[in-house]
Order: sequence, then C-alpha cells, then structure tokens
Amino acid sequence: MTPPGFVPDFLDHPGYRRTLDKTVEYIPVDSIVGRLMFKQGSPQVVASSFFGLVQHSIFNWHADARGHFMLTEHPTPASDRVEAVTRAWLARHSPEEVQQVVDICFGLAMDEGYTSLLAIGQNIVPFIQLMRAKAQGLDLETYQLVQDALDDFLVLWRQTRSEQRKTSGGVLKIARPRVLPLLWMGSRDLADAFSTERGGRLP
Repeated sequence: MTPPGFVPDFLDHPGYRRTLDKTVEYIPVDSIVGRLMFKQGSPQVVASSFFGLVQHSIFNWHADARGHFMLTEHPTPASDRVEAVTRAWLARHSPEEVQQVVDICFGLAMDEGYTSLLAIGQNIVPFIQLMRAKAQGLDLETYQLVQDALDDFLVLWRQTRSEQRKTSGGVLKIARPRVLPLLWMGSRDLADAFSTERGGRLP
C-alpha cells in the first residue's frame, strides 16, 4: 500500500505489467509517499484521520463496520500538488542530478537533527530554505547544483499551489469520505468492532 512508484522506464517492464491485473493499490486521501513517482493505473483513495506523512499508517485509515475501507472520490489538493510538483521537477533534472541533490539534502538534514521524513514533510518549504542556507558550506559547483534544484522545486511548488487556489476559488477543500451503507450495530457492538485490542480505531 502507498508505494512511491517507479522511474518511467520501468513502467514498460513485462514483469511489472503482469502484476497490474492482480493487484490493487490503496493510498490515503492526503498521500505523499504514494504520489512521488510514476505508476500505471489509478489507486483506490481511502479516508484517513490524519494528514501529511502521519496518515500513511493504516491504523489511521477509516473503515466501516464490516472492515471495508471508506473511499473518497479523489486525493486532497495538497496530495495532487505533491504529485504535480515532484513529477515536473524529476522531468527537468537528470537522474544523476536528482540522486546527488537528494543525497546531499538528506546528509545535511541528518546533521541538523532530522530523523524522519515526517519531520521534513510537515514543513517542506522551511526545510528547503534551511537546506539552501546549509548548502553554502559545499564546494562551489555542488552548491550551485543544490541551489538551482531547490529553487526550481520551490517555484514549481508555489506555481502549482497558486493554480489550485484559482481553480478552487481561493479555498483548497479537503476531500470527504464517500458514505457507504453500514450494517446496523448497537453502540457496544460498534465499540467492540473498533476496539484497540483488535488494532482498529473509530473513523
């Protein structure tokens, strides 16, 4: 579930294409990881109690009384922005440049005390600005590569966010769960169905 995807060339691999009719992909409504790279087909979008990287935990996903995922019509605008910006950025930089920039930024992030993608993903723009400042200690050629790549990402991010706001009339709305028919259950039965002992939680 919520796989990041693959590089474009891999999508034509016979082994990958053989799996398409045998698997179903699920992503949470505010997916980040599941929108980073490329894949075939459209995923099932599941309502989640949280946003950002936290909602990639399946224990935060909504389910009905029968244990079926509660689906939404589409991901949030923020999730769409992640996909649009990341794909545009990857298309504008060579694989070697992407690898180098990612390695450098993660190295700098660890030096600053970041220990998880969650800490980065919660404030992506301030993080990028910090990386630009930290990159000043690199050699000139590497510094310029990092600055150009990060500046490019920020421009794409802001352009995409602005376009989304115009499309939505200035308000980015949150996707709501699609209402599914539920089995009638008493309050005690419902509590038992979603008890923490069974690893579930109320939607």
